[in-house]
Amino acid sequence: MKNLLFAAMIAFLPLSLFAQKFPAGTQPVIQKVEAFDGGLINWTEGYIEVSGTSIFNPKFQNQAQRLEMAKRGALVVAKANLLEMVQGIYVYRETKVSDMMTESDEIKTKVEGTVKFARQVASKTSDDGVTVTVRMPLGGTSGLAPILIDDVIRKSDNTGTTKPAPIDNPVGDRSDNNADSANDSLPSFAFDFRGKDFDPRLFPVIVDEDGNIVFDYSKIYNKYKGDIAKYVDISQKIAKDLNWKKGLDIIEAVQDPNGQIQINTKKHPKLNNFLKKAWSVGKVALPLVLGLL
Repeated sequence: MKNLLFAAMIAFLPLSLFAQKFPAGTQPVIQKVEAFDGGLINWTEGYIEVSGTSIFNPKFQNQAQRLEMAKRGALVVAKANLLEMVQGIYVYRETKVSDMMTESDEIKTKVEGTVKFARQVASKTSDDGVTVTVRMPLGGTSGLAPILIDDVIRKSDNTGTTKPAPIDNPVGDRSDNNADSANDSLPSFAFDFRGKDFDPRLFPVIVDEDGNIVFDYSKIYNKYKGDIAKYVDISQKIAKDLNWKKGLDIIEAVQDPNGQIQINTKKHPKLNNFLKKAWSVGKVALPLVLGLL
């Protein structure tokens, strides 16, 4: 039961806004990791990690040659497994990487090329063979997000969904200095999914109760820097012990059939205004998002 409570909450938030607000000695960030057979997606640090195994081939009598060929085979298997996992990642709303690869040969080529050059991070030799682990970034200039962002923006521009209204007094402007100073005074919010399933997205979209967009991460994403929204897990105890000056507001949320985070802005007008201001800043000034178990 304690493990379930400690597993708690799904979130995305810039760690610069997040980590500095906790009491001294408290470790606030627990990685949000989705584990799969043979691999994982680390949504906090922004990478996919997958393993592949190749057994020793007895036709090679030389031990060094058997080892070398097993290493090569394991690397090929690992990258094939990586490509399969990458294709299942949700990018924007209900769109997966596989959908975008099917629609565009250019995207398919770029994704496959990025997988091909994934970095090897570990190699383990056993009595039977070799297991190799490779890692591919979700963001960064050489990751998955910058390959997909242009097509995501085209998709978002063609949805016809209402965009946020202009802000009379936005917090700062699009310059880095003003945006950073704005972050220091932003309040903290939490999205409570009440234990319901929530699938992370590379470019999350937040909508109100009428389906109007309140926040679209793809609109502030900078493909040259490549920062993606960061997801974290924190315990209920840590949430209770938060020492933010303005406190932590818990916002009920669901993930709608389109994969968007849906909130009731009428019940939470302060959050609605904050998100629009964060969008106007043009930086990753996202609120804390939690999924309570």
